[in-house]
Amino acid sequence: MSSNRIPWFDNVKGIMIFLVVFGHLISTFKKIPGNEPVLYIYNVIYVFHMPLFVMISGYFYHDGKYKKVIQFLFLFFLWHLINGMFVNFIEERKPVVIDPGHRLFEVFDPYWTMWYLLGMIFWYMITPYITRLRYPLVYAIVFAFLLSYSADVTGWFALRKLANFYPYFLIGYYLAQKNLLNRLKENLRKRQKGVLSLPLLVLLSFLAGMVYLTAEYPKITDLLLLDQSYRHFSWPFYQGAFYQLLFYGLSGAVSLSILLMTPEKKKLFLFHTFGLFSLNIYLLHTFFVRVFRLTVPETVYANAWLLILVSCILSFLICGFSSHRLVRKLTGPFIKPDLKFLFKAE
Repeated sequence: MSSNRIPWFDNVKGIMIFLVVFGHLISTFKKIPGNEPVLYIYNVIYVFHMPLFVMISGYFYHDGKYKKVIQFLFLFFLWHLINGMFVNFIEERKPVVIDPGHRLFEVFDPYWTMWYLLGMIFWYMITPYITRLRYPLVYAIVFAFLLSYSADVTGWFALRKLANFYPYFLIGYYLAQKNLLNRLKENLRKRQKGVLSLPLLVLLSFLAGMVYLTAEYPKITDLLLLDQSYRHFSWPFYQGAFYQLLFYGLSGAVSLSILLMTPEKKKLFLFHTFGLFSLNIYLLHTFFVRVFRLTVPETVYANAWLLILVSCILSFLICGFSSHRLVRKLTGPFIKPDLKFLFKAE
């Protein structure tokens, strides 16, 4: 890694990938009676962790990176197969049978976390054209509304999810293009005694508000994944679009607040390393999570605070293991393969 690399975004990515792992560990047990603290933490995390991840991906997007598209395409197919074989083995306790109708070969209906790789492929492919429009973010949001309203959207390509998360990618792109993030940080420094004041107020208000929303609106949990139609919530178009716009605003404000509060030049202990190798962690952590879900004792998952503690410790261990130098070396050909053989000599 370059010594000139600014730690800021690696710090943020490290925090987010840790929360991805933690959120997946507690996800299955969030609605068990008595696990209300687990549900609250889950809801808080899911408001911003993937929106911010996608936003950062958009921040570092540049036109003409066709090799990046090929790399993500290769990773998607490879890890779809690896996930399929692993799921088949631990859930059905038998090797994969080569059958065209097997779930393994439904590559356009991605396994669990694979939607993000698919998203990167499509977002990289369409962004050069979308950004030529006059109001690309407006069009992206309206298109997301239309797909969210339709109950008949195909599950292929995780289409609804890709459309609903694309505005975050565009927001990240324009934060970089217009240098808005640095300008916002400078303005906050000038207007306030400390840069943390307004972002901290936003985060504290958000945490307090989520206590109320989690208790009074149980269906908010379903909204956070951005993969359900308005019909699922019994919303007409205008109501669903209004709530989705509110969600974009809330998640965007919280994401920006976290960005502004994260140290820019200081490497956060552990989290900076997690951020440097977030793709390794993202691809590997699901295997540990699946095993955890099948083997965790009831004494752990039926006790909210014990589950939170165990999941927190395991999240550090999983992130640490997946980003360890030896593991990176062993998995390198599967995560950062050398694909030069695919391209013509330049």
